[in-house]
Amino acid sequence: MMSGVEVRSACPERIADGLMSTLTRACDASMLKGDGRRRHESVYWWTEDIAECRRACLRARRLAQRA
Repeated sequence: MMSGVEVRSACPERIADGLMSTLTRACDASMLKGDGRRRHESVYWWTEDIAECRRACLRARRLAQRA
C-alpha cells in the first residue's frame, strides 16, 4: 500500500468516470485547442507576383523530380 494514498471502496464505474474526468481536465489544460495549423501575419513584401513565381517554381521542381 502506498503511503498517503487513501483507497475508498467504490463501484468501478465511478472510479472510471472520475479517472476520465481527471484525464480530460489534464488534457484540456495542457493541449492546444487549435486545428494544428500555424497562423501568422503576411509579410509586407510578399506580393501576388512572388506567390505566382513560387507556385511555378514548386510545380517545375515537382515535375523534374518525377521525371
